[in-house]
Amino acid sequence: MDIKDVLSANSGLEKVMGDVLRVLGLYRRLWLSEIYAEIRGMNATLNEETPKLSDVEKAVEKLQKLGYITVERRTRASLSSMGSIEDLLITLS
Repeated sequence: MDIKDVLSANSGLEKVMGDVLRVLGLYRRLWLSEIYAEIRGMNATLNEETPKLSDVEKAVEKLQKLGYITVERRTRASLSSMGSIEDLLITLS
């Protein structure tokens, strides 16, 4: 799938994939939970519907298979709890 098609998509999984790439274009590397929060904020500002977390996870999986991103399962610290959380660290390739 061509990156131009992903970034110009207006609906479906391809739009969510484009949203993930747009967020990573700003930050280069984020946790999955941070990507989801950024997409929610971006779409709220644009008055667009926010995708479900499961759709973002599917988009990340497909982008990884296409080679646009790398995904690492890691443990990260949490400020809201005493301990750590397992999350996916996603990097724009």
